[in-house]
Amino acid sequence: MGMNGHIEMNSDLFYHAGYCLMNRNCRSLLPPLKMPRFHSRRTRVSTKYPQLAKVIKEKSLKHGKFTLASGRTSDYYIDARLSSLDPEGAARIADAILSEIEGMKVDAVGGMDMGATPIVGAVAIRSFQLNKPMPTFVVRKDVKAHGTQKLIEGPIPPPPCNVVIVDDVVTSGGSIIKAIDAVEKHGGKVLLAISVLDRNAGAKEALEQRKIPYRPLLTLSDIGIKPE
Repeated sequence: MGMNGHIEMNSDLFYHAGYCLMNRNCRSLLPPLKMPRFHSRRTRVSTKYPQLAKVIKEKSLKHGKFTLASGRTSDYYIDARLSSLDPEGAARIADAILSEIEGMKVDAVGGMDMGATPIVGAVAIRSFQLNKPMPTFVVRKDVKAHGTQKLIEGPIPPPPCNVVIVDDVVTSGGSIIKAIDAVEKHGGKVLLAISVLDRNAGAKEALEQRKIPYRPLLTLSDIGIKPE
């Protein structure tokens, strides 16, 4: 390839090629011409987790008229449990979360029941398979009046402990904030909050006020939805 992007070939080869094209007996002597390869450009996916985005879009995204937990209405709904309780979905969510917390000194991963329940179960199993067992827990919405009467269920380490809070689809961040409150009441420190998908409706700002770093695995644009 020349300086100006033109294909350069040896002048002797051109002479030889022209001669042989006119002489049938010589055509077999003509070396095969190797043409340069041109690679088509592929569209880049914005998310770090394109396979997870594919699962959420195919299994969880619904169109219609819906009322969200925050009270807001929307013309689409993401039924996250259809992905977090799906074999592939659970595995991809767990792998993405473990990737996000790699290298951090985390003692446990947990979140609010019920959005975080299948997620932390998948994280526990996947971390064990990777020989990096991670304790997980869920925060109850209501404390039972019988039994141990615990707010936090699962093997959360005693304080002081470093915790990561997870949730599925986050709108205003209310569920994550409740889980953070429970962990802090327990005596733990929340290092990071992670959502499977953020609806861009106030969670980031709410967590910034609490000075909690926040990382959504996916955003609306990753599944083809224009942010409201």
